[in-house]
Amino acid sequence: MWGQWKFYWTNGSLKHKFEYKIICDSCYLNQGMSFDKNGALNRQKSNFYTVKYQDKARINEKIKFLFKYNKMNKNSIVELFISSEIDKNFCDLDNKNYIISPFKEDSIIANIGYSSKGHKNIRGFIKEYLPQNDWKIPYRIVYVDIPLEIY
Repeated sequence: MWGQWKFYWTNGSLKHKFEYKIICDSCYLNQGMSFDKNGALNRQKSNFYTVKYQDKARINEKIKFLFKYNKMNKNSIVELFISSEIDKNFCDLDNKNYIISPFKEDSIIANIGYSSKGHKNIRGFIKEYLPQNDWKIPYRIVYVDIPLEIY
């Protein structure tokens, strides 16, 4: 389950748009966009992903997903984690088999196919890390839930 909160400047233009998700029965601020008084996106105060893809595909056809991610910190390392084992509530994310891919700059392309018909969802998360010496310190997680139709 997800929803949006919107906040406005006194002139009526959009100031913030935040997406929240219910993650394992708790409300989680998933991603957000901030705008100036003229309606222009302020990327330095925003973190969000966009994805371009075809929402219908045949069985075993590879679907190309182009993810773009606006980092909270320009020096961050970002990875995409996808798994067919994630339930709609995103509970118990430990001990899953993930396809893990690092973003190059601000984008990544994933090619995924299904071997059965029906309504499907690509689920996973984008993890942003702050690099510190040889360590990756988790900084932000953005959950991904993308509906598909396989025929």
